[in-house]
Amino acid sequence: MPVESDLPIPVRLNASGPLTGPSALISGIDAVLVPQGAEYQAVVRALPPNGPLVVPLAIGPAQAQALALSLKERHWRRVLITGVCGSLAPNYGIGTVGVYEGSVNGTDSELCDPTLTSALLTALPEAVAVRGLTTERVLCQVAEKRSAQQTSGAQVVDMESYPLLQELSAAGVAVAVLRVVSDDCQHDLPDLNTAIDAQGQLQPLALAWQLLCQPLAGYQLVRGSLRSLRVLQQTLRCLFPAQPQ
Repeated sequence: MPVESDLPIPVRLNASGPLTGPSALISGIDAVLVPQGAEYQAVVRALPPNGPLVVPLAIGPAQAQALALSLKERHWRRVLITGVCGSLAPNYGIGTVGVYEGSVNGTDSELCDPTLTSALLTALPEAVAVRGLTTERVLCQVAEKRSAQQTSGAQVVDMESYPLLQELSAAGVAVAVLRVVSDDCQHDLPDLNTAIDAQGQLQPLALAWQLLCQPLAGYQLVRGSLRSLRVLQQTLRCLFPAQPQ
């Protein structure tokens, strides 16, 4: 399948027959934006060779906004933002598939494209409609998540969706967001912020140190991440089934 590093313009082969309704909208997605690393690899493995272009994201809203500005010249019609997220509410457990109705950054809000969002919810009966919060740092403590939910009204949290949604929507792109919960709101995480550098890159040694310093929290993080990545792969395979060549 095409990836950002080797194909600047998305190419999709024709399917065996005409698609209608939600399937037509989803098959018309030009690009999938996903955080680099394990999330990116999961998406690449899930999508068929004739699927949409996959673009890796650095971690954090500043990096996401810079990338979005550079992507506005692509003249895409539809874009899917995907990956994992954290839960801010007890009834959204690990493995929950959330389709964003919109995203907030603490002060401002942006709505996802309603038609594309509806198509995703129709295609994925197990998914739930959620409101996402984008933050500048990982919310690692239960108290932080509780406070964020109370002030934002969001059910899930990530670090990239809002600026991507804001910039691409302003450029006339229909944007949808689909994320899978990888950590709940009832357990603390290791301090992942110390493992992310200023360029939004995850530092493996710093991450390993945090996992060693907080083994129980580290175990829960790894277990939740593996489960959410499996669900992410299964979900994308459902949305983008392989088509005959």
